[in-house]
Amino acid sequence: MSSNDCRRYLSLLASKPWLLPFVLWLEGRGEFSARDMALGVGVRTPIARRVLWWFTKFGVVEKKVIGERVYYRVTDIGKKLVYCTIDTTIVSRKGLLLDYGKEYIVVYAKRTRISWYTVPKEIVDKVQRTLANAPNAIFKVKDLSLSTSLPQKLVVRALRVLSILGRVKRTPEGFKARS
Repeated sequence: MSSNDCRRYLSLLASKPWLLPFVLWLEGRGEFSARDMALGVGVRTPIARRVLWWFTKFGVVEKKVIGERVYYRVTDIGKKLVYCTIDTTIVSRKGLLLDYGKEYIVVYAKRTRISWYTVPKEIVDKVQRTLANAPNAIFKVKDLSLSTSLPQKLVVRALRVLSILGRVKRTPEGFKARS
């Protein structure tokens, strides 16, 4: 599959990042129900139903009704989307990290909602450089905010990205660069 195809599929995820955990869950699936998906991702069934509505609209899955039961099957488009997503996503206990162009997209699922945010790569690089310039120093979020002239909330998000990438270590006192 060409990189242009993958870029096109990933633009779908960039427009709706909250779909990411569900796309990854589709890997290797045959027929499944909304309840199966909800249990697999760890969310409530109405959330999975909404995702499946979007997936059906985009042609990622096809809907099949047998009696009163509704099942879904991954289409060829869905398989390509999964393939492209797996190559650009890091799965961690701290969340899912999608490397998308000049930004990172962080997504994490909770029982009642899917949360996500984007962090520009230049911000992540700036925080990493600050940590790397003092290899044995431990920084608090406030210190990093002052050193980088970035808002604390943005520093926290950059630190989460660096943590998922394995480039920063959290200690009880603060954060330091991994050696």
